[in-house]
Amino acid sequence: MPTLPTSQNLKGNLSEATAAKPQTASSEKRPLVTFALFAYNQEHYIREAVEGAFSQTYSPLEIILSDDCSSDSTFTIIEELAASYQGSHKVILNRNEKNLGIAGHCNRVMELSSGEWIVFAAGDDISLPSRVSTTLRVAEQHPDAYSVMLGVTAFGEGRSGPVVLERVTRFPDTLKRGNGVTVGASHACRRESYSLFGPVPKGVWEDTTLGFRSSLLGTIVTSGEVAVRYRLHPESVSSSQILGQTGLPRIRRELAIATCMKRDLELALQGGWVDADTVSFGASLLERLMETDQGLLAIAKEDRILPLLGRVFKLLLHRDPYRNVFWKLKNMFFLWRSRCSCGANRDLSVGE
Repeated sequence: MPTLPTSQNLKGNLSEATAAKPQTASSEKRPLVTFALFAYNQEHYIREAVEGAFSQTYSPLEIILSDDCSSDSTFTIIEELAASYQGSHKVILNRNEKNLGIAGHCNRVMELSSGEWIVFAAGDDISLPSRVSTTLRVAEQHPDAYSVMLGVTAFGEGRSGPVVLERVTRFPDTLKRGNGVTVGASHACRRESYSLFGPVPKGVWEDTTLGFRSSLLGTIVTSGEVAVRYRLHPESVSSSQILGQTGLPRIRRELAIATCMKRDLELALQGGWVDADTVSFGASLLERLMETDQGLLAIAKEDRILPLLGRVFKLLLHRDPYRNVFWKLKNMFFLWRSRCSCGANRDLSVGE
């Protein structure tokens, strides 16, 4: 496996609040970990999220508090908490000058980070003090792990919380629906899962992308040990942008994810991290997944009755490795409902 690239110097719109701490023999042997807290318009929840970051018992730890150009007082609260912090962790503040979206925000934070492991946290969840320590302990128990997820306890109002299944996943199982990174709120990955493949493309979910890359380099390990309090509320990013998506928005995003996975497969082959036969098998599965999504987009564009019926019939006969006829019918229903409510003319480009 290629060695880890040299950490980049931190530049730009940053301030640092650092309290010196004598390094013990045990802490010197530990890898530096980055706790990356992503925030956007979460003024009602961000205080508890930041306090959870500051409470981490692991050392050495750098904490990046990053705001994606919030329009409310989220960053003001972050600044106040960072200014009053008296702990031993290194704290880095970042506020994007413009909203970058999920993928762009992830890329910016990765540029600022120095840790060998990156622990991802949302501005509306609460990480328990043992989260980083537990993540590294699980990673030590699984030397081939490149992504680690821990258990969560849901609180608040709204949909049900995510289900955590204890398992070890590797490629090509990560192509199946429900495999890979299923709980992004407790996800952590090695730096190589990002640095060896490059920035996360616009229009995809960063946890899905980094998890898939981890499965190409090694394994994804999920542990049931609870480390995050997962907040349920209607305004959450996962509720509004992911779980609430149907029809065209979901198809666009799934097509973007599959396209990204195909590119990462090619990079993994070039790097020698996956053998040619495995890459060929995975690429064929992705091609069939992408053909399903492209077929649905073609149906959404078609206005003529007979060609439309032909496309529907062709799609139903198309063999998708993981999505059956019922899934296709459900999504065609959402497309039909969308056409009725919005009309045939729409932007079908892949966006974030």
